[in-house]
Amino acid sequence: MTLGSSVEVAHLALIRFHPNTKHSKTPRHVLYERDVFFCQRFLLRLANLMTRRFPSSLLASLIFFILLVQSIAVYQHLYFFYWWLDIPVHILGGLWIALFGLAAYYNSSRLKQKEYSTVFVVSFAVALTLVIGLGWEIYEFGVEHAVGDFGVGLADTLKDLVDDLIGASLAALVFIKGGYNKNMNSFLRPSLGGENEDVSTSLTRLANRKA
Repeated sequence: MTLGSSVEVAHLALIRFHPNTKHSKTPRHVLYERDVFFCQRFLLRLANLMTRRFPSSLLASLIFFILLVQSIAVYQHLYFFYWWLDIPVHILGGLWIALFGLAAYYNSSRLKQKEYSTVFVVSFAVALTLVIGLGWEIYEFGVEHAVGDFGVGLADTLKDLVDDLIGASLAALVFIKGGYNKNMNSFLRPSLGGENEDVSTSLTRLANRKA
């Protein structure tokens, strides 16, 4: 039984058994719209309760760890002695950027319609990390040339970007496996018949159609 038919059954049951609606002279479509409205409020509340949010404490801990490692490495000149240290730092940086962007997107209350597919999560994480990574490499290039250091070439820049994207891929995997890109909408949209609609929009459309 789809959600639409369930609302219809609930509406008929309310008319049949509720003392205030059994003999009501209110038009049937008005009663149905009222039932859909209350069902809509209930489902939206349930969706908020079922939505898994990525823990902000983990994001804070991760960025603190990255900044601590970066500060120590720069102060102690560790990048000069350990060439490979740059690799995990960039991977962690890409991981944090993608996690922060995905968490901000799915936790935002201003966005009424969101995309929950796996393809979107991966594309969003990679695109955001790539843009910020390119910006960082341009900044790094400018600073190094300003101080007369011309040792960093294109190969190193590409390696850093690849490391960033590895971190972004790990972030997308964490979000997908943890179910942080899922909520009630992603499970109910097929039964409502609206692939690109959230629960609120679908129920409103259903009420207008039944009226």
